[in-house]
Amino acid sequence: MKKPRKKKPSKPGRRGTRGSVRGRAKTAKSAVETAEKYAQILELRKQGKSLQQIADELGYAGPSGVHQALTRAIERTVSEPAEDVRVLELLRLDRLFEKAWKKIEADDLSTADLVLRLMARRAKLLGMDAPTHSKVELQENFQGMPDEEVVAKAIDSILSKGERTAILLEKMKARGYKVTAPKENRDEEDSCT
Repeated sequence: MKKPRKKKPSKPGRRGTRGSVRGRAKTAKSAVETAEKYAQILELRKQGKSLQQIADELGYAGPSGVHQALTRAIERTVSEPAEDVRVLELLRLDRLFEKAWKKIEADDLSTADLVLRLMARRAKLLGMDAPTHSKVELQENFQGMPDEEVVAKAIDSILSKGERTAILLEKMKARGYKVTAPKENRDEEDSCT
């Protein structure tokens, strides 16, 4: 009978080259370092630094390496939710506003226009402005109707009879027609005087 062969005791935390604990730890560590480097690059670029300045500051050989890293960083963050982008834009606007406001406080009104534009942009990002367009919903089914009828019904649903009459009279006057007020309006005018 053969004796079973004894296995060599393995060192703790080491199982081989593939899937080893040490290998995963290295990968996780380098992933964190890479993410931190990307964050630094994005932050420096956000501050307006050139690729060469970033390369010098972070120890890259040249701007092309920074460009590649920046491209990868942007690709990883493209799926960033809209709310995060809005917050980032608001932070940028705040930073610009602070600098421009300091000049205004020092009685330098050269940045007043910039401050107003920043305020308008901020209000728009936050949805503080009134909507810039209105939506009209019609309850009828207009399928198969000529376009002129659909437009007329839409106008009828929006304007009162008096408003429609006034618009029609103005258009007729503009085209050179001699227009008198409708009989019902004349009677009202006569009764008022």
